[in-house]
Amino acid sequence: QAPRIADLTKSSAEELAAHLGHAHLPVRVQATQQLVHRLGTACQPVVQRLLVEGTAKQRAHALWVLERLGGLTDEQITAAARDPERLVRVH
Repeated sequence: QAPRIADLTKSSAEELAAHLGHAHLPVRVQATQQLVHRLGTACQPVVQRLLVEGTAKQRAHALWVLERLGGLTDEQITAAARDPERLVRVH
């Protein structure tokens, strides 16, 4: 049985950012959706911090959040292309 997780529709930006590193892809995708569609550009500072401090999963999903919000910079793309983790480079 899958582990129960918090109601993402009520989670804060920080909680959703933490879920971007969840072991299960569907949870990461739903956290991405909530950040983009519910919180929008207000979540950008939290998400941008993940590009520096987050796990590989968090960094990969943070790139997509920022892209979908129109906030991904050329410098961030260059840094992601040089990331030591293949997962981040691929995304």
